[in-house]
Amino acid sequence: MNKNINISGKDNTINKEEYFTNDNFINISGNENDVFIGENCKLNKIRVTIIGNGCKLVIGNQCRINAGFQLKGEKSSVTIGDKTTIEGANIVALEGRSIAMGVDCMLSFNIEMRTSDAHSIIDLATNERINSAGDISIGNHVWVGARTILMKGSSVADNVIIGQGSLVNKRHTKSNCIIAGTPAIVRRSNINWDRKLI
Repeated sequence: MNKNINISGKDNTINKEEYFTNDNFINISGNENDVFIGENCKLNKIRVTIIGNGCKLVIGNQCRINAGFQLKGEKSSVTIGDKTTIEGANIVALEGRSIAMGVDCMLSFNIEMRTSDAHSIIDLATNERINSAGDISIGNHVWVGARTILMKGSSVADNVIIGQGSLVNKRHTKSNCIIAGTPAIVRRSNINWDRKLI
C-alpha cells in the first residue's frame, strides 16, 4: 500500500498512482473524484487535497510542477495544459468553481490562485452573502511572475506576461501584453515572450 495516497469514499480514480511517491502526496475524501496526470511529467512536492464529490484535477503532458492543490465542494476542478511549468504555487478551487490554465504557461514562485474567499461577507441590510465565488482562467503561453495573486473571477488572455507581485482581480481580454501592479493593469502592448534568453 502506498503511504502517500490516502483515499476515503467510493469511485475515486487516480490514473497514475506511481507519481505519488517520495515528496508527492494525495488525500481524497469523497466520491467520484478524478485525478488525471499526462505523460512525461515531472512532479516535485505535489500536495493534492480533495474534499467533496465529483471534483477533477487534470495535469497535461510534459508538465513540470511544484504546487499544492486543494479542491473542495461539489465538482470543483483544476485543469493545467500541456508543457506548463510551475515553480511554486498554491492552487485552490472551491464551491464548484474551476481554475483552467492553457498550454505552455510558465509560473514562477509563490503564486496564489483561489476561486473563493472561503468565508462569507454578509450585507447587514439584506443578510445576504456578497462575496460570491468565481472561476479563474489563464490563456495559452502566459508567464506569471513571482508572488502574483489571481483572485476569484479573474482571467488572462493568451501570450500575456504578469509582472511579479501583481494582483489580478478582473478579466483581462487583451493578448500580447504585459499586465502588472496592484491591481494589475496593462503596462505594455504588442509583446510576446520566450523561455530562452535570446
